[in-house]
Amino acid sequence: MTAIEKRVPESVLAIVWALFLSITTYYRADGSIYPLIQADEGVNVALAAAFAGFENDLATDRSLGYAILLSPAFWFSEEPNEIWRNIRIINACLLGVAAVLLHRLSMLLFPVDLKVYRLAAVVVTSLYPMGVTLSTYAFAQTALAPLFLLTCIFVIKVLASSISVFSIGLGLIAGIIFWQHPTGALVVISTLCFATYIGVALNRWKSALWIVIGLTISLGTYKFALKPFAERMTSSVGRAEVAGYGSSLRLLDPLKTAEGWSYVFQISNGHLYYLITASLGLAAVGVVLSGICVSRFRWTSKVTRELKKQVGYNGFLLVVLLGVAFVSVLNFAVVGSAMRADQLMYGRYLEPYILPFVLSGILGFRQKYILAVLIAASASGLYLATYIDTKAHFAPFNVSALWQYFSLKQNGFSMWLATGLGLVAIVAYAPRRIGVLLTASIFLFASHEQVAWRERATSNVPKRLEPALWIRENVKSNTCIGFDREDLRRGRHLTTWFDSHFIFYDRNFQAMYFDTWVENCPDGLFFSSNHELDKEHTQLVRFGRPGPNMPSLWWRRDKIRSDGYPFSPSSSSSSELTRILGQGWYNNELKHIWSAELADLTVPVPERCATAQCVIELDLNPFAPTELRPVEVIISWNQRQSLQTATWVFRKPNEHLIQIPLDSEDYFERLKIMVPQAVRPSDFGNSKDARRLGVALREVRLIVLPNQDATNKLD
Repeated sequence: MTAIEKRVPESVLAIVWALFLSITTYYRADGSIYPLIQADEGVNVALAAAFAGFENDLATDRSLGYAILLSPAFWFSEEPNEIWRNIRIINACLLGVAAVLLHRLSMLLFPVDLKVYRLAAVVVTSLYPMGVTLSTYAFAQTALAPLFLLTCIFVIKVLASSISVFSIGLGLIAGIIFWQHPTGALVVISTLCFATYIGVALNRWKSALWIVIGLTISLGTYKFALKPFAERMTSSVGRAEVAGYGSSLRLLDPLKTAEGWSYVFQISNGHLYYLITASLGLAAVGVVLSGICVSRFRWTSKVTRELKKQVGYNGFLLVVLLGVAFVSVLNFAVVGSAMRADQLMYGRYLEPYILPFVLSGILGFRQKYILAVLIAASASGLYLATYIDTKAHFAPFNVSALWQYFSLKQNGFSMWLATGLGLVAIVAYAPRRIGVLLTASIFLFASHEQVAWRERATSNVPKRLEPALWIRENVKSNTCIGFDREDLRRGRHLTTWFDSHFIFYDRNFQAMYFDTWVENCPDGLFFSSNHELDKEHTQLVRFGRPGPNMPSLWWRRDKIRSDGYPFSPSSSSSSELTRILGQGWYNNELKHIWSAELADLTVPVPERCATAQCVIELDLNPFAPTELRPVEVIISWNQRQSLQTATWVFRKPNEHLIQIPLDSEDYFERLKIMVPQAVRPSDFGNSKDARRLGVALREVRLIVLPNQDATNKLD
């Protein structure tokens, strides 16, 4: 035993590791901005907003328990990007809690192992890519993992003691897992089986009764308190038209036909191969150990009370894992053969429930079981190779071992198969310490690749959110914002629907039909895929032009202040300036407002510009231009659906007027102002101002040019 092992309690070391893991994971995923997978994350975040007191049209009761955990994210911040940061903090804390619970479980299962090896097993298991990867998303599996570990601990406590608090606690926690996700139903079933088992095998019917009472309280709270609350905080739109799992009886449909059984076999095979190779064979070894323990109950002539307890724990784990696996397979077999390659090997439903098996696979590792594991993985992998090529699309976040995904995409399936099986063999037959280090390294690499992929995948999210962010920044908070319910009914623009719900979590944002919007939202805006609403309803105008796959945004013509010029920070109506400023601007100053290196400006086009040629004049200048350091100002805008770009070079501070023609066919003109040479005043050494300053905007004026070509004003 080392000196540090003697001085520092093992539990303290586990807590230090959990804190380190949480903090490191949070900062490593700092590039994860906003939700990405709207159909899952959007619904969970919307329900969290509902529990925080913000009624909305998207919340469902699908992951109600996880939403309760996320709801504090809305208490301490108002802006969506800050709320998402808070959600990531909560997820990182859940990951740390899982690490602490893994250590506690290892103490109960392997109390006589060396402390250093037990801690190493906890570290490696907590690095399993599922935990790190999903902590960067708003998926309920992030909460499922620590809750299931806590359930396992309570199962052991119930087996070891007849104290009623453990039995009631087990029932309560098993029910709370069901709050998190529908797969929790299998934990409830397994808990009921466990209660029956301890009653029959251990003659502890009183403990079994307390478990049932705990389950009843937990499930009753869900059905009669939490679920009705969620329904009150949302309309039927989210529940009926956007999300939901449908009837559980539909899962049995594939078992009614021979073709359905074929799909079930294919997807089961994919699940088996992925879970073996993703965990480097450790989960499979854990399953084998649990299976051997349960089988001893049948084949051993002398069944001791201690063996009955071991069978109770391992049987509980196996019922949960096999049950969730079966439901996962049937879920994708319902629609026929899986539509995507990741659905053949879907890890996200199963992986929160395999952590106890990974832990026992490390601490109870036996090389003699690896050969059987490799044979099973080889057989399932070879069969998988016969049909995986027909599945083109792949969602990496559903299978956390992303190193396999890259190999599949770049080198073909044969290399993927060889790599997966080869790494399992290397880790298994390497010396024990080297195997542990290799496992940790591979898990870290897979987690790193997952987080890096998510950062790349979310790089376009700010652009996708641009219309909603502009509305949030420039439209009054009590404005009614409608989303065409006909689009939802037909499954159109669901991405915009989910995105907008997060941005408008505290706004009056509703799904409604157009006639309802006209009647109930006299001052509102309306999202619709019908880009020609103004032909039938002349009182409407379209805000700009929609981007690719985006619905149009409509306003009432009489609510648009079409002649609000001039816009200026120093004018008596300086509040109007905020109506045209987009992203990239700092706070108003007395006579100007500074932009960053890149800034947006959206100016209205008055009706009189339909019969006259108009330009806007920008009274601005960049920061600190000189003859030796000229500064370029690049402005881009749309002119009759064609992108125009012009560059002005400033060499003196007193140069300040820029003129841009307005497109008379539109109602707004969007300008992007870029200043590549933007610098910080602090860079010159005579200021502490660390802002990167682009241009100082003093005024935006309208100039009407009858009988002239406005484009000549660029010269």
